[in-house]
Amino acid sequence: MLKKVGGGVLILFGAVGLFNLIAEFSFTSLIIGIAFIFIGYKLFTSKPKVVAKTASTNNKKDYPNKDLDGKAAVRKFNVQGVTKDNRQQLILQIIKKHGTEGVGNISFIPEPDNEYDPKAIKIIFDEVGPIGYVPKDRNEEIGKLLAKKIYNIKWFASSFSPDDADGDIYYMEVRLYNPA
Repeated sequence: MLKKVGGGVLILFGAVGLFNLIAEFSFTSLIIGIAFIFIGYKLFTSKPKVVAKTASTNNKKDYPNKDLDGKAAVRKFNVQGVTKDNRQQLILQIIKKHGTEGVGNISFIPEPDNEYDPKAIKIIFDEVGPIGYVPKDRNEEIGKLLAKKIYNIKWFASSFSPDDADGDIYYMEVRLYNPA
């Protein structure tokens, strides 16, 4: 936000400087006016820095499978639909508040009335809301595990930069574990 305001101010100064060239031409004023506009434009249009970057910018991070008290995950999957609606911003909020991994904080809500898949399972991060869904091809399998209501959850959030996209895409991996 501050960059946008600063960029706007620099653009304004540059435009005023160029407008004053009408009264009295000066090569130095021309260069300074153009420089202000250019720097202001760069600031105004710049994207925020990435909070969580993976080791390879083109590949999703592969976290080790044994990571909850030395236990291996019973099931793991990437949350689907994270690029829909405002979910990218929600995952960024999670990363800013909790870091790139955590335990718990996630609820699974079956959606039998879902128009695309009656077996859909919505994933809700407690403090921010819905962040996506269990992958469609895993709904039945994960649904059976969740029905037992005996599992521990660990999640990982990160980002990657695909070659064909502007900026990073945030994603989340969820792992389910048997209790101790």
